[in-house]
Amino acid sequence: MPTTTSRPRLRILGFPTQIRPGFIVFIGLVVVLYGGSLGLWVGASLAVFTLIHELGHAIAARANGCVASISLNFMMAYAAYEPTRPLSWRQRIVIALAGSSAQVIAGTIVLAAMGVNPFDYNSVDNSEASAAIWWSAIILGLINLIPLVPLDGGAVVSTILEHLFPTRGRWMMLRASVAVTSAFVFLTFVTDVLRGFLPFSLFLLFIQYQAFNAEKLVRQGNAKPFGEPIIDSQVVEQLIEIGRHTEAIRYAREAFLKSPHDSIALQAARATAAQGDITGTVSWLHAALATTVDPLTLSHGVNASEEIVSIAHQPDVQSVVASIALRASQ
Repeated sequence: MPTTTSRPRLRILGFPTQIRPGFIVFIGLVVVLYGGSLGLWVGASLAVFTLIHELGHAIAARANGCVASISLNFMMAYAAYEPTRPLSWRQRIVIALAGSSAQVIAGTIVLAAMGVNPFDYNSVDNSEASAAIWWSAIILGLINLIPLVPLDGGAVVSTILEHLFPTRGRWMMLRASVAVTSAFVFLTFVTDVLRGFLPFSLFLLFIQYQAFNAEKLVRQGNAKPFGEPIIDSQVVEQLIEIGRHTEAIRYAREAFLKSPHDSIALQAARATAAQGDITGTVSWLHAALATTVDPLTLSHGVNASEEIVSIAHQPDVQSVVASIALRASQ
């Protein structure tokens, strides 16, 4: 099993936060695209309010008994959370809505402090700073509530559908999102008024296409890793949820080779534990410990795993779990 050396990770409000080079490149491109002082204001506002958005998710997750971490990447950001107890569908909705809510509220407060009325476009357009904050905080926050995957609004509707139609709701929402976004992309080509939304809608469709293929492959078999740890660990988790443990282990092994990450190793440990494979579970837990940059979150994840807890009395499992707990306490 490949390993990497642990390295310090930035913590914001207690949440492990990873700012990847792609995020810095993306903000730099925004600055260059808008140019001058406006570019600096848009880039800075986008960076700050993206972080506030993810902090909103993370704080809500922690309030509902989860451990959370944040990852900022090129044109994407995630607040990944691991429940320490079962979450209700209502709690998941609260967590999904918290990001945009925090973003819009924070933007409104900042604009009000600047003497700007966020509901009056003429007031907003008085300065580059207020215009950049308005777009980055309020407009993007509201756009995120559109009921399409992978936006927060889509997560809300997916959660409701999954509650009403277990194992099918998420798949239904994903297919609907692809259909609606495809139609909107077509409209941006034939309607001048919507032309400015073409880049965003194409990017949205690309993400949906990836998710659609992943979900389809999960259902059909032979899914291939994306090389993005958060997405790959979620795919492994889906495979575990539908009882396809052997495929989950195969996928995790390939994903871990592409991008060694403790979240992938932890899901693999769950899958091997579900099969009663003590040696495999211990091996994956050691891999998780070797690659983790946040032992506390890893320890919570181990303790929240029913599969691992069920075999935790085994001496070898007990030993590595204790090592993880020791690292988490340091």
